Amino acid sequence: MNLSLKFLFDNIDVSFLVLDPYDRIIKFNQIAQKYFLLSKKDLRHKKIHELFSNLDIENLKDFFLKNRLKIVKRTPGLRRNEKTGASISIVPLFDEKNAYSGSIVSCTDISDKLELINQGTKAREEFIKRTAQIAEERDKFYLVIENISDGVLLLDYDYNIILVNSSLEKIIGIDTKKLMGTHLKIYFKEIYYSELIRKKYYFQSEIIEITNQKEKSRKAVSVYMAPLITQRGESMNTVLTLRDITREKQIDDMKTQFVSNVSHELRTPLASIKGFTVTLLARKELSEQQKNKFLTIINNESDRLTRLVEDLLSLSRIESSSFRFQISEFSLVSMLEELKQEMEKLLMKKKLRLDIIIPAGIPPLIADRDMIFQLLLNLINNAIKLTKESTVILFSTIFRKKDKSFIFTIKDQGPGISRENIEKIFDKFFRVEDSVHIIPGTGLGLSIVKSIVEKHRGEINVRSRLGKGATFIVRIPQGRISEEEET
Repeated sequence: MNLSLKFLFDNIDVSFLVLDPYDRIIKFNQIAQKYFLLSKKDLRHKKIHELFSNLDIENLKDFFLKNRLKIVKRTPGLRRNEKTGASISIVPLFDEKNAYSGSIVSCTDISDKLELINQGTKAREEFIKRTAQIAEERDKFYLVIENISDGVLLLDYDYNIILVNSSLEKIIGIDTKKLMGTHLKIYFKEIYYSELIRKKYYFQSEIIEITNQKEKSRKAVSVYMAPLITQRGESMNTVLTLRDITREKQIDDMKTQFVSNVSHELRTPLASIKGFTVTLLARKELSEQQKNKFLTIINNESDRLTRLVEDLLSLSRIESSSFRFQISEFSLVSMLEELKQEMEKLLMKKKLRLDIIIPAGIPPLIADRDMIFQLLLNLINNAIKLTKESTVILFSTIFRKKDKSFIFTIKDQGPGISRENIEKIFDKFFRVEDSVHIIPGTGLGLSIVKSIVEKHRGEINVRSRLGKGATFIVRIPQGRISEEEET
């Protein structure tokens, strides 16, 4: 080192340390001796970590070879006085073969700024801590929003969407990412133009029908609106929650329709009974033949009313939550013989033949005997009503081993069922029309059949074409004697 450079090295107000590849001090200037309060003898060959506390680089050679930095800066404390601080810069040295040969450390005393630095450090740590708390609270908020089954819409002052949850996608059928940033009226125009929004009915709800874009179907949703209030009591944003009540509305509509249908079905026979009774009482001059005719009508209408009430009671009992099956093991052969005897008069009246095909050795069925009897009775009765005179109704059953199920097939030679009516035949009070008139009956027989099948965890399907008759296929899984069926 020449004299001028040595003079500068010793008189500059910065401590310099030259380290060997093992982080040991091999050269230093006079300012370094004063700064570290050590003699030449004590300072030489000391490791840099013996001078500084909390220096986070354990091995300078490994650090620079790994990171390939040209300079690194740190602000460690001094071991001679923890309240004394230093700002250090470390520059690596490499020889002509690019091998690490040591480093130069420059140290500047920042003791006068240490308190300010410490305050800044504490403020930074407090800021980081507070930011982490806010992030945690935000994550909890998003987690709650995401797990709400209702759809959630957060709107700004101009009704632009700024937050949605995944449940909303199921209701509207649009990717939530596509909704973000759009105006409410783009995808939710029914809600935007509703009275709820126009009049800002906060803390109230309104039932609105919207379109599910994916399913192309209408959904009834209960929309609730509330303001998002700041801690100062200012209204900042608007929150909408959307609850899909389509199923509830359908059930409510079905109940209304059911009550209307029951009223209509009861009114018709009652009106006939009342009308002919009044006539019999008022007109004493009626002949015996006329009286018998009117009494026969009254009797038939009474029977019709009785059948309707019995079917309503049967359906109500089966669909009741307290209903329990009486499971037993019984022979299908003997039950089908009983069924044939039951339907004999109806079959003879229309000159029909009921052919029953049942394989030999079919195992006993384990189920509710009375319910299975009613199920098959209703299906055969339905076939008799639909089938042309002097033809055959075919009934067959097999036991399918692969899923341990009994398959019942009833095929008639009636007018057939149109495709649109196949979807409706199990609805309460629905009756099929032939080319002349509506097929007689209460319109509840197939509803009862479907309920019994579902209670047995089975399936029922219909195959039919107009003019080609209809085939009903029922699958009833084999039960267990000890089993108590769920409703």
